This record gives sequence, structure tokens and C-alpha cells, in this order.
Amino acid sequence: MRLHFEIELNAPRDDVWGAFHNLANLPRWQPTFVSFEPLSGRPGEPGATSKLVYIENGRTIEMIETVETRRERAEFSGRYVTSHGTNSIQNRFDEKSRDQTLWTVDVDFEFRGLLMRVMGLFIGGMIRRRLLTDLTRFKDKLEAGELEIRPVR
Repeated sequence: MRLHFEIELNAPRDDVWGAFHNLANLPRWQPTFVSFEPLSGRPGEPGATSKLVYIENGRTIEMIETVETRRERAEFSGRYVTSHGTNSIQNRFDEKSRDQTLWTVDVDFEFRGLLMRVMGLFIGGMIRRRLLTDLTRFKDKLEAGELEIRPVR
């Protein structure tokens, strides 16, 4: 299952990048986020792995993140493995103007096992709505000044 989103953010690209890469912000725009544990490499850098834990509807979901691409201010992509499957997420940040950024997100879900692939056909809309809600929450909190902006290196 492939999903594509484009979100216009009324903020400079440096601020978007700085807010996106600040771990303190994750629970603010992903309210089911519980913890982040580095496993290998430098967190956020290509090749690094980390364990992320979420609680969804009373169920604990653990995923292993492997950072695939990091182009400062422009792109961040990773692969996320759970017991139910793998998804790849590519985030691109394009400067539309000095104070506007286009955030493009492409997600590719690969469900593990026949049962999960069949379920994927039925829950695709729910997954799409959930992701869009998180992306919109990031936008709203960023534009309201509710996210901490880590200085861009």
C-alpha cells in the first residue's frame, strides 16, 4: 500500500527541519509515542537504528527504525519494521518561499503474512486518516509555536 501526502507549512524550512528533528516534539504531534531508544549508530544519521515504542488502542507497538537518508533541511527517510510488516517513509522539505515549506511524505507499507495483507486492504483508509491527522497536528503545532525548534547545524 502506497500513500502520498503534501502539506504546506507556514514556516521557514530551517524551522520545519529543526522542529521535525527534535525528539522532544514527537509526543506533541504523535500522541501515541512512548519512547525512543538508540540501538546503533548516531541517532538520525544514515545507518543508525533505534527502537520506537507506541501505544495504539491499548496495544504496545515496537518498531525498529533504520535511517536511510538524511539530507540536511531537505530530506529524511527511514525504514520501520514491526511484527506486522515494514514501512518506508520518505519526508521531503521544499522551500516554497522564505516563510513557506512544502512537506511531501511518501509511505510504502509492506504487510507481513497473508492475513495482514488481506487486513491491509480493509484498514488502508484508517491508516491514511491516522497519518494525515499526525501530519496536520505537526503543522498546527508548528504554526502555533508549540514545537521546540532545534537549531539547524
